[in-house]
Amino acid sequence: MLIHYFTADAARYFLTIWKFSILFTLFIHLVGI
Repeated sequence: MLIHYFTADAARYFLTIWKFSILFTLFIHLVGI
């Protein structure tokens, strides 16, 4: 159960980082153009 919880937490953390990365990339492109 602990492993499952850790995996879910890691996945949520990764998803959050991924979303911020996408937003940051779009922002850079908009500013660049």
